[in-house]
Amino acid sequence: MKRPPKLTPQLKETAMQLLAAIIAEQETDEKVTTYEKAILAETPYCVRPDYPDAGARILDPELAYNMSDDDFLRYEAQCQAAHIANGFYTNGETCPRLMAQEDRRQARRNFINAGAYLTGGQLTYDRITLLEDYQKVEDTLMGLVLALFKPPQENVLAKCVMLKARYEIKARDMVNEAAKDLN
Repeated sequence: MKRPPKLTPQLKETAMQLLAAIIAEQETDEKVTTYEKAILAETPYCVRPDYPDAGARILDPELAYNMSDDDFLRYEAQCQAAHIANGFYTNGETCPRLMAQEDRRQARRNFINAGAYLTGGQLTYDRITLLEDYQKVEDTLMGLVLALFKPPQENVLAKCVMLKARYEIKARDMVNEAAKDLN
């Protein structure tokens, strides 16, 4: 009978970091998408004249790239104001959703690389070439890790708060309050 692989502390840690990043990304995406859709419902933005479907109303934030440059700048300004109104930190150039997506990409990279020893070092993040393969490797590796290790929920949630503290005011306040308590 073959024994299950031994999980390294680094693989366990990066698994918890990835789970936290997934939670942060999902929560952030849901909030941002809700108010972006509201902006698009309230303000009539349309597909630019030189694109197919010219003049069609844009109601999906994922299609904002079809706006004229001037409309997109107005839309982006509305989004920046909505970020602040919805409790996100912004410097006028950042989007909390994009920051959360980047956190997840970095966590995925670290997780896949930490698990590369399970394939004899053959499967690292940089050796994956197709986008859908990143997800397949992440899912397979996470399935293996979770079958052998139950990450403490409070650790994952604490990591999630730490990630969100980069772009969410409430999370930043929680981290600052916890730091004060330690001093």
